[in-house]
Amino acid sequence: MRRIKSCICVCWLFISALSAYAQKERGWSLEAGFGVGTMLENKYEDGKNYVGEDETRSFYVSGDYYATSRLAISGGLTFEQQGVFGEFTDDLGLKTVNMFGVHGGVKYYFFPRKWIFQPYVGAMLYTNVLNLGNWTGTCNMDVRRVYGSDAMGKMTYDVSCPAFSVSPHIGMDVHLFSSVSLCLRCDYRFGLWGHTRSTLILTDGNKFCIDERNERSCFSLGLKVDFPAKPVSESARNNLLLILGGIISSKAER
Repeated sequence: MRRIKSCICVCWLFISALSAYAQKERGWSLEAGFGVGTMLENKYEDGKNYVGEDETRSFYVSGDYYATSRLAISGGLTFEQQGVFGEFTDDLGLKTVNMFGVHGGVKYYFFPRKWIFQPYVGAMLYTNVLNLGNWTGTCNMDVRRVYGSDAMGKMTYDVSCPAFSVSPHIGMDVHLFSSVSLCLRCDYRFGLWGHTRSTLILTDGNKFCIDERNERSCFSLGLKVDFPAKPVSESARNNLLLILGGIISSKAER
């Protein structure tokens, strides 16, 4: 808990310091959303069956401060989960590794803010305060084999999450209303240090291996509200009612 508080304070000071350089207040926004991704660079080891890359999921709350009309300073909190041996279960993995920390960075928008579509490029630094040391162990698992039958297996794992991840990204905000936007983002997160190594041996003698380096992709979907908020126009409100009415009537016909 002390580490989490320290990271939050550092992020707040960083954003405050950068914001001091803004010549004029341009507004700010709050965004919340989730993302899914894939671990990359799973290395093959001789004598063991290859397993595809594991999956990740993340949840975030972030704030943007517009230093200029096109440059935004971002910061917030991210909770991320990584699955281990996801191919053998309907869940994220036989084991789930958690990461949590603050993030901070910048975004550059290409078009004026009044445009409906707002593509941008940016870069982010993610911090993490969970599972920084070597998380190791051995356990027996009920696994769902690729061909559908059940089997028992023994899994050994050695996981160390990165303390920092650097992430270039591209994205787009789509204005649903004057102050509400749908947010789409694709980023590639380079974990600095850390690893995920695991071996799964089944009762039939098959052996599977994972050797990943904490490089992962992430596709995020979120909702953002701009402040100070602007009133919704009558035409936008009518369009929303038409869309909702169409959805309700189509379901009623079914």
